Amino acid sequence: MTSQAISTFNFHNHPVRVETVNDEPMFCLKDVTRILGIQNNKVRRFKLNDNGVHKMYLTDNLGRQQQVTFINEPNLYRVIFRSNKAEAVKFQNWVFEQVLPQIRQTGQYGDTSHLAEQNQALKTALLKNNQDYQTIKVMYDGGLQNWQIKMATNLSKSSVEKRLRIMKKLGLISHKRGTANPQTPQSQQLTLGV
Repeated sequence: MTSQAISTFNFHNHPVRVETVNDEPMFCLKDVTRILGIQNNKVRRFKLNDNGVHKMYLTDNLGRQQQVTFINEPNLYRVIFRSNKAEAVKFQNWVFEQVLPQIRQTGQYGDTSHLAEQNQALKTALLKNNQDYQTIKVMYDGGLQNWQIKMATNLSKSSVEKRLRIMKKLGLISHKRGTANPQTPQSQQLTLGV
């Protein structure tokens, strides 16, 4: 499944996150139900087509991983049609008349010039505010293997791998490791001040 960056659009000052997967816009279910005033935003409530449901993990403001559900366009219609509120018609018109046509024509919606700055600020904040990420980045860039990083940081294998995936997605580390570092994990700990 090919995925691109998530874009955030505003509908009457309410954010709507949209991810493009295989050139198809996917809408954040939680954002859509919030706008429509629907309290229960569970997938099973709407009888959605499973092929149009995509779950992924996003990092919140505190650096925690949160599972978020995105739905495709046909599933979006199913959710919109469940709401009887006047706001549903306005939201439906906005999606049909503005968002979808522009995504189909340009691959994105609205002005995204500020996204590069926001992305860089998020990367900086992640490394600045989370010692585990800093430590793992230094070790990974130094050529240590995942098991060596696990031993040096006392994190679980899955925690190390999850943090590496996040940093790769954000472009903080490359997919190729640095040259092998002759330091052992213990001497690496001393060097990092862990």
